[in-house]
Amino acid sequence: MCEGLNLEIRFERTNGKILEALKKRLEGAAKGKWPEELLSVLWALRTTPTRPTKFSPFMLLYGDEAMTPAELGANSPRVMFSGGEEGREVSLELLEGVRVEALEHMHKYATSTSATYNKKIRPTELMPGHLVLRKKANPVAVGKLESK
Repeated sequence: MCEGLNLEIRFERTNGKILEALKKRLEGAAKGKWPEELLSVLWALRTTPTRPTKFSPFMLLYGDEAMTPAELGANSPRVMFSGGEEGREVSLELLEGVRVEALEHMHKYATSTSATYNKKIRPTELMPGHLVLRKKANPVAVGKLESK
């Protein structure tokens, strides 16, 4: 059913982003406190616009940008002018257009990325007897939150 969607690769990439963000937040002995930081890391990843789509995952799913708890508690102008149920219906009607725009941005991003990548590539034929440089993995790094 989900063959061809490369879901395993996408999950690995997302997990890598989560680990990278946790590494930045945790230093030294604080590595055991990662569960406390996990919610804020997930919030940041869900509400930050991505480069390929130029929209946040939250926006593409719900049709509106996320409001922080501070905005909700302080009755900020965004809360006052959100429009309630009518505003929600309007944003859901506009959601399909936002998703189409995100898809167009993704196509442009993929085209420009592949053009940049292909510009730097030089085809090289390796034959038996050619010398190649191989990088050895660093066996000292232990654990996912350690620097390599």
